[in-house]
Amino acid sequence: MRFLLIAVIFFLCLSCTEEKPTHRNLLDEFAKQIEVKTKLEHHFSDSLGKPMKVIARGQVVIIQEKMGDHHFSLFTKKGKLLRKFGKKGRGPEEISHPNSLEFLNDQTLMVYDSRRRNLILFSMDSLLEGSNRYVSQVLDFSSRDAEDPYRYRSLTHLKSGIFVGECVSERGELGLSNKEGETMKIVRPPRSIPVELEQQNVAIKSLIFQHRI
Repeated sequence: MRFLLIAVIFFLCLSCTEEKPTHRNLLDEFAKQIEVKTKLEHHFSDSLGKPMKVIARGQVVIIQEKMGDHHFSLFTKKGKLLRKFGKKGRGPEEISHPNSLEFLNDQTLMVYDSRRRNLILFSMDSLLEGSNRYVSQVLDFSSRDAEDPYRYRSLTHLKSGIFVGECVSERGELGLSNKEGETMKIVRPPRSIPVELEQQNVAIKSLIFQHRI
């Protein structure tokens, strides 16, 4: 009986030791976290020039850079560089001034080149596969005259096939355009929003100001 009692106490102590992390275990875990963080920072810093914007979706991270021959770098979330893309320049399929960068969905990345006034759609599958044919479509938003104050400085995807453009006008207008680059409406902040747009009940965010249209 005495032996049985000693055995029970021994196993209870053993189980408590396994369930409760010791001071040593906590230190080891903390050291591992520091090591992982350091490795991630090392991977990113070795592969980047001067980061300007970062977006992420799923297991990938895209960083827009100021330095280097390409505007963008594609990473895994663990910091592994997969590729650089978006060659800088004014030639075919090159990008001059990317002022907008966002995901339309899991398969498509959107970049708006404000100088050339093109909306460039990239295939995420092609980028991840390493293909050089990763531009799936280029939409022309250059129908307006270069001096027109309502041409777009940046674009944001609002909903299927509709984009919101921040106009270069100092008054802060927003333009609604379809995917063909045709301007549907110009919204001027000081005035009330048209009734037909209010009924769509869609919120515009992440621009200079917010409107419900």
